[in-house]
Amino acid sequence: MPTAAPMLPITKSMGEGVWGGKVTLNRLTFKNFVGKSMCGARSVIFESNKNAPDKIPPHFFNNNVFENVDDTGWAFL
Repeated sequence: MPTAAPMLPITKSMGEGVWGGKVTLNRLTFKNFVGKSMCGARSVIFESNKNAPDKIPPHFFNNNVFENVDDTGWAFL
């Protein structure tokens, strides 16, 4: 867990931790992503972090379920 001030919040952590990485997501259920919430906030499954490095590890999805996901609720990249 980062404790130094420049590393907080965690979304702004710096480093080369993404090189050679791999993300595997198994048996997840994504429900009720409708693009915009009732209050107007974005509600999407996949969204990039503006502070993340340009290189992200590959993501592999296995046996996942998508329920009530609107066409606008998939991604904001």
